[in-house]
Amino acid sequence: EEPFEMVGFPACPPDKANAAALIADLSASADELLAAAGDGMRTVTYPGGSESSFEYVIDLVAHMMYHLGQINLIQTMTGDHVVHWNS
Repeated sequence: EEPFEMVGFPACPPDKANAAALIADLSASADELLAAAGDGMRTVTYPGGSESSFEYVIDLVAHMMYHLGQINLIQTMTGDHVVHWNS
């Protein structure tokens, strides 16, 4: 389908609307997280509390997987049974 505008949500910039750009951005984000963790465990403090850098990254990954599950559900409900993000 052609991209469409969702009221209340910003549109994806055209230069980011492809797999290569998504992979590059996710890779850069992962590199930033690894650099922030450093060589050892440290405590990460945020408005909701604090935890080790390892636990914090695990929570971030779980959160991303949750949203991927939402995308899969919407795709499946609309008849698209192909997983588009597996490679």
